[in-house]
Amino acid sequence: MRRSPLWRLLLLVTPGLAQVVEGLVTQLDLFPDNAAATDEGWAAWSPDGETLLFGSNRGGNANLWLKTGDQAARQITDHPAFDGHGTWSPDGRRIAFLSERSGSIGIWILDLESGAVIPLVVDQPGLTLTICAPSWSPQGRIAFEAVRNSDADAVTFTGADKTLRHPNVDIFTVAENGSDLERLTDSPGSDGYPAYSPDGSLIAFDSNRTGEFGIWVMNADGSEQHQITSGGDDGFSAWHPSGGWLAFQSNRAGNPDIWMVNLDGSGLRQLTSDSANDINATFTHDGRFLTFISRRNGGDQDIFLLDLSTVPTLQVIETVQPPKKGTRCLERQ
Repeated sequence: MRRSPLWRLLLLVTPGLAQVVEGLVTQLDLFPDNAAATDEGWAAWSPDGETLLFGSNRGGNANLWLKTGDQAARQITDHPAFDGHGTWSPDGRRIAFLSERSGSIGIWILDLESGAVIPLVVDQPGLTLTICAPSWSPQGRIAFEAVRNSDADAVTFTGADKTLRHPNVDIFTVAENGSDLERLTDSPGSDGYPAYSPDGSLIAFDSNRTGEFGIWVMNADGSEQHQITSGGDDGFSAWHPSGGWLAFQSNRAGNPDIWMVNLDGSGLRQLTSDSANDINATFTHDGRFLTFISRRNGGDQDIFLLDLSTVPTLQVIETVQPPKKGTRCLERQ
């Protein structure tokens, strides 16, 4: 039987994880031929589910890499400035990512075939971008967070993991050609980390407008903003491919771990449990596995995979078929 590229990325079952909450966790084998200490982070699966996009400081600088099956990882950006937090275009031919190559943080577009890199959104009057991955909708819009210039120098620490956040961040969207910039939120607090739903009709985000960070959902045009979770310093949400529930990170159990919740706010479940911080969740395109970042194997930051069918608290997982075509900050990788 032919195994998928996903299985050929797996390394070994991480030892010492026989816990009540957590299921089977494996570490992705991204650089099998080199044991050099590097940090990997912010994983995103290609629309066809074949290739993993991730950031790494391998070589001493943060850049973007691709890994397909048992092929060697391939570096796709090479710049002395920070490049990271990539997300795929719906057709899988381009990648939107954050970069400081212009001297300040901005969103850039990489054409994978030609290698051309062009700016999409960079700092401009009234708008200063923050370190947060953009999200690309099936309809061709890109959502991102930015801070109002009047508050651009104000930085606060939030959460048990001391996450850097600006106090007045809002969510914006822009067309993939850089036109039609729209502001979707304008709350007195911080609204950030937007993530489009699989069909592009909704955006999940985190907000502290009530005094603590929780997961919120709104329509893609910014209407009907409503809270999904509270009480846990929640953030970094990711959609299950079915569109019915969200994974997110939370310290509601005393340490940043990955949790899930149904779209109506019911069915709150803990998915990972480890003394190391488990952050930045995303799903494989069949919905069977969840990718996250952790330092649970030591000092380096690595990418891990959770088999959702083995999570004791998760009784039913809706598996979806990977699409044939088309159809997401803490760490700087």
